[in-house]
Amino acid sequence: MPDRTFLRALRVTVFAAVCVVLAATGHWLEAGRQPAVAPLVLGGGIALFVANRLAGRERSLTAIGASVVGIQAVLHVVFVLCDTGHRAATGAGMGGHGAHTVPDAAAAVSAASAVEPRLGMSAGMALAHLIGAVTAAVWLRRGEAALWSLCR
Repeated sequence: MPDRTFLRALRVTVFAAVCVVLAATGHWLEAGRQPAVAPLVLGGGIALFVANRLAGRERSLTAIGASVVGIQAVLHVVFVLCDTGHRAATGAGMGGHGAHTVPDAAAAVSAASAVEPRLGMSAGMALAHLIGAVTAAVWLRRGEAALWSLCR
């Protein structure tokens, strides 16, 4: 049987990397710009911590899916809170994802506050996080099942 510490570290790293890359890609596609390095590192640390706490045993698709969705929400908040350049550009406080296409600053603030109340998450951003999380959860579960079957 392979070293348990190595397998745990591998599972934790893959899970965290998938979550961070998924969230960063979603923000880049929806908001039109990449998150800065600092929120990526902070988000990666959070994802590693959570993944390490959950890596003690094989997880079901439901457990993996719930974890990925939860981490996506946390990463979204981290990216929004750390995106000071975006807030300055839109004048929308913590909101404004997708407001880049609105030419008038007052209209951008109005649209951001109407669609993105607290977390700066538009319907498109929420849908992108959800679709990505479900897809990633299925991939991660299949990898988890394959790894555990090799270890048995």
